[in-house]
Amino acid sequence: MSAWENERLIGAVRVLSDKMFRSIIYVLPKFQNKGIGKELLKCCIEHFPNSEWLVQTTEIVSSYYEKNGFKHYF
Repeated sequence: MSAWENERLIGAVRVLSDKMFRSIIYVLPKFQNKGIGKELLKCCIEHFPNSEWLVQTTEIVSSYYEKNGFKHYF
C-alpha cells in the first residue's frame, strides 16, 4: 500500500504474506509522525486481521510501532 501527494510517493507499507500466517511491514521513518504511516498500517492490519505481524525496526523508531499496538519480541 502506498500514500501519494499528487504524483509524489510520500509513504509506503510493503506487506508480504501467505494470508494466514505472517506479514512483514516496512514503513519509511520520515513519514511516521504525520499520520500517514499510521493510516497505512491500519489498512494493512484490517486487511489481514488474524495475521502474525513482524516489524523490523531500530530502537530509535520502535516506540512508533509500540504506539500502534506492536510489542517487542526478542
